[in-house]
Amino acid sequence: MSADGIGRAGSGGLAWRLHAALAVTLVVYAATYTFWTAVRPFGRDSLAFLAGSDVGSLLPPLAAGSLGLLASRRCSGRPRRGWLLLGLGWLAWGFGETTWAVYEVILRVETPFPSLVDVGYLAAVPLMLGGIVMLMPRESDARHWADVASAGATALVGAALVWHFVVRDIFAEGDTGALQKTLSAAYPIGDLLLLAVLALALRKVWRGAAGIILAVLFIGLLAFLTADLVFAYLDLNDEYVSGNLVTDPAWVIGFLLMSYAAGLQLLFDPDYRVVLSEQRRARWLRVAPALVLLVVGALFASDALGVGAGFQLDRALGFVAAVGGVSVAARVLLGLTDNVEVLLDTRKELRRAADLQTTLLPAPTHASDTYQLAARYLPARNLGGDFYDWWEEPAGTLHISFGDVMGKGMAAALLMASMRTALRACSVGCDAAETIAKAANLMAQDFANASAFSTLFYARFEAATHSLTYVDCGHGLAFVLTHAGEVRRLPATDLPLGTLDGAHRFTSTEVRLAEGDSLFICSDGLLDLMPEIMTPAALGPLLVAPLDASQVVDHAVMTALDAGTPEDDITVVLLRLDGTGRPAASVTTPAGVAS
Repeated sequence: MSADGIGRAGSGGLAWRLHAALAVTLVVYAATYTFWTAVRPFGRDSLAFLAGSDVGSLLPPLAAGSLGLLASRRCSGRPRRGWLLLGLGWLAWGFGETTWAVYEVILRVETPFPSLVDVGYLAAVPLMLGGIVMLMPRESDARHWADVASAGATALVGAALVWHFVVRDIFAEGDTGALQKTLSAAYPIGDLLLLAVLALALRKVWRGAAGIILAVLFIGLLAFLTADLVFAYLDLNDEYVSGNLVTDPAWVIGFLLMSYAAGLQLLFDPDYRVVLSEQRRARWLRVAPALVLLVVGALFASDALGVGAGFQLDRALGFVAAVGGVSVAARVLLGLTDNVEVLLDTRKELRRAADLQTTLLPAPTHASDTYQLAARYLPARNLGGDFYDWWEEPAGTLHISFGDVMGKGMAAALLMASMRTALRACSVGCDAAETIAKAANLMAQDFANASAFSTLFYARFEAATHSLTYVDCGHGLAFVLTHAGEVRRLPATDLPLGTLDGAHRFTSTEVRLAEGDSLFICSDGLLDLMPEIMTPAALGPLLVAPLDASQVVDHAVMTALDAGTPEDDITVVLLRLDGTGRPAASVTTPAGVAS
């Protein structure tokens, strides 16, 4: 049993010793009872043998019920109700066994059918079914009910086979009444439903101690089912007698396993909460509804072809086919509903992440006595890989960073956020080249893990001297427009981050800006829609137009959107030296653009 499952046990050593004692006791009990049934001391019909057989078969369900009730006291919430119902179900079966023993051993009469014995036996089924359902953690309503439909469909497959191969002919030929036949069929069909729902529960719980406990319950119910199937056949033919070598040991072993499961719950108190990211959606749940139609269809085909002498279609099998068809439709519809819920939840999470990403960007405009700054950001998806940032030191040094992480979506957005943080942290007390070198080393492992890289333009502008020192790591989309109308592209100085080793020495370049000059930086998303932006003939008029910085970046983005639908993130940043110190003009921002 895993450590996470037993970590809640109050006294680990004592719990394990009690567990060992319980396991040994149950094994010895099962071996002794099986030996008693096989040897039949004193003869099959002797009072001593019947008393030993009946008492031996009633003690396991009573023990299982008592342990189940005690186990419920260790739990809370749904598991508490689950073990309570299981305990009551096992006690109900114990009541049936006790009543059987009274008829057979004390009153010395044949057990009537139906009687209080059947009340106890049949009452156990819904109680155990409710207990197993309570042990299953809830998911979304659509997924939960879709899985329930699949489990019910699986039970219908078994019910159809049991009806065809075990019960149907006996119903047709037996001389018992309708009530007796119905009750006899209820035993195996109820057990099949229990097995199907328990198999569903096995998929939903954590793989540790809770999974082991449910596996033990599953095996116990399998033994229990075997006994009921054989009993139903023998009883309808009036051939069952106490001490049957198949049914009686199977019942006892089944309840001993259930007692063992309850004892494990009592000793170790595992956690039944599900971790959705760790779940394995069982394949049988997806195909179970279709399996109903496949099995029943095969039976119909065998009748049409005359395979299997004496088989005729009847209402019971037709009912199973009809319910199976409904379960198929329900499973499909509920599956679609669940997919829609997941899609809507994912969109909400992406929207929240996009809002958070936007808060990491600086204000879309900034102005000082020396310059204007403006930026616009339009991600191709909810989350983008482009980023820009600026911050100003008290001494007047302005830092500008602009990058494009390879790819789009969540992975690119996470790398973008890490890049922003690394650049701000590494810029303190370092020149431009040292800042990039430190940030590259910090991000190297992240890029390697993501198999990604990022272009980067990083610049420092000294307002007092109009000096711009920059490092361009494979970006190559930064331009300077002089006040005389000349457009000059700033060449890249290094390869993208994530493609270089830690010993690489980055190169910085210094340019002087004059009053009226502009620095224009864009991402390749703008270039994809406006290839002509690379030419002075196209960029020059945009920058010399009588527009302030905010209007220029808006105009650039709107022009790109008019050219086509963006398939990559579009980001534009403009630094203009005009000395006006005026704030950015009030303009209309294109829909979907971060501003």
